[in-house]
Amino acid sequence: MVNEKLATFSLTNNFNLIRIFAAIQVALAHSASHLEIQLPSCFNVLSLFPGVPIFFTVSGFLISNSFYRNPSWKEYSINRIVRIFPGLWFCFIILLLGLFATRVLTFDTLFSSYFWRWVFCQISFFQFYTPDFLRTWGVGAPNGSLWTIPVEIQFYVFLPFIYFVHKYLSKRNWLVFCSFLIVVVLFLNYFYRTLDVNLMFAKLYHVTLAPFLAYFLLGYFSFIFWKYIRTWVEGKFLIWVIIYGVYIGLVYFKLGLYDGSYYPNFFGWISNVFLSMLVLSAAFTNGTLSEKILRGNDLSYGIYLYHMVVVNILIDLKVTSNKLLLALSITFILAYISWKLVEKPCLSLKSTCKKVILN
Repeated sequence: MVNEKLATFSLTNNFNLIRIFAAIQVALAHSASHLEIQLPSCFNVLSLFPGVPIFFTVSGFLISNSFYRNPSWKEYSINRIVRIFPGLWFCFIILLLGLFATRVLTFDTLFSSYFWRWVFCQISFFQFYTPDFLRTWGVGAPNGSLWTIPVEIQFYVFLPFIYFVHKYLSKRNWLVFCSFLIVVVLFLNYFYRTLDVNLMFAKLYHVTLAPFLAYFLLGYFSFIFWKYIRTWVEGKFLIWVIIYGVYIGLVYFKLGLYDGSYYPNFFGWISNVFLSMLVLSAAFTNGTLSEKILRGNDLSYGIYLYHMVVVNILIDLKVTSNKLLLALSITFILAYISWKLVEKPCLSLKSTCKKVILN
């Protein structure tokens, strides 16, 4: 069934702008919380546009398009590695410098097995691991936001699987499979809500794709059925703002039925569907806006990578004034440096890497 023609979408879109909005939402929320800054109440509205679910949904849409257009395991793997790891490794170098500068790490640490075990986890795909000797630094995790990296990598592995299922099923059986998959992921989400979050099993479950797969599938299904939903999305940003705003106003503020966690209730999932439509409509309404504002720069990944490193350093140094401004300013500077010196050059070398590896 995959051979059935898939609808294309405009490459002139606002996804970079959406990602930087999502990254800023996460950075602002984390920085204000850990630095104990009370934001004006008007900033509370940002919590209704959670960055991590937006990232996962956008990823589901864009990565699906990439693999379906060219289902080559090697090229797909190269693309994902080049996008994730150069920036991640550069951020880790900055983190190490911060740890040495604040004397959390010393020369003697370099000869310990637990240090190198942690290094391996950070440069591979176990970023959620934090050894005891780092629990006293900052908030207790050197870069706690990176738990999403292994989840995202699991999405990358899952996508080819669902592609090949899609490829060999008839249209009717594929729709049955999709329905079954939706039921499964909703159950997985509900299952996590029943767990004691202090249990080791719950902590490990949290860094699997299971409780977050629904967000990725919202993007995936939006891509797969794009030819059916595009007329309801393209150029309809203001309409979806109104729909989402009315729903939130009624269900959340008026009736108190909305659950805004990563593992929401039934009303929360309806909200997530509306939010995903809002995100897609933002991407394809006035699609040149992103280029006009960002000029081809994509700082979203860097903002996400660096903000908690900066926050932890500020906490360790006991900075007391202009904490939030400093945290966000330094984060943006590091994100810009990372984009210009590491991420963008590595992305430009993507075609060269493909030629070397594939040949």
